Amino acid sequence: MNHDELRDALPELAELAGPAQLDVEGIARAVRRRRTRSALAAGAVLAVAAGVAATAAVLPTGPAAVGAAGPGEGSEPTVIGVPAGAYTCGRPLPDKQASTTVNGITLSVSSVRRTGDGTGPAVDVAYRADRSVDGVGVPPEYLETVYLKDGVVVGGGPLLNRPGDTEAQGVDALGHPVRLEAGVPKVEPLGGRNTLCPSLTWQQVWAEPERYEVVVRTAVPFEPGAPGGVTTRLLEARSPLAR
Repeated sequence: MNHDELRDALPELAELAGPAQLDVEGIARAVRRRRTRSALAAGAVLAVAAGVAATAAVLPTGPAAVGAAGPGEGSEPTVIGVPAGAYTCGRPLPDKQASTTVNGITLSVSSVRRTGDGTGPAVDVAYRADRSVDGVGVPPEYLETVYLKDGVVVGGGPLLNRPGDTEAQGVDALGHPVRLEAGVPKVEPLGGRNTLCPSLTWQQVWAEPERYEVVVRTAVPFEPGAPGGVTTRLLEARSPLAR
């Protein structure tokens, strides 16, 4: 989706947002915190025009992340309108509206491949739609991938909270084109997700992989005029680590 198409979509987004539902001061703070990367400029435009449209722009996680490049930017999500939450070591997945299929778009884990004794798996996901889709979504490297053991978080990324840290953080991630043909899966390699919670190693994980589960969550791709309108629900796909 180019900038002209985004501009043309703004009136529809404003109508979908409804009257007087934006936290103007919050949006201003969020926009001021944004990095000035041109690839994310469209996300800022959409967030200001209609807060709920930012659903496809944010992957909610948490600050002070294990393995993150730097400290978190605070407890507020960086885009208004997305349910905040934290993927915290030793806790269950945050309770969010997440489904395998949302608005006719389905997410699945198509492949989980062991790449070595000391590293995490290579995970591929597949999008499939019941119609042609030309939208904007989250780049593969920002899809949140979480490893569970006995139902609690033991690793994942790109961001992962240390034990006891339940504060929320958002990640600007809009700008990845999502183009699907009806009924034809589109596979997206997610790359490595190697971070584990403290006191756990990949050697321990691979010694009993049947006890672990991979969960991938992401915002629903944004499409102007999509059936069901803009949504804050998340797409979720699950797979055993041992396949």
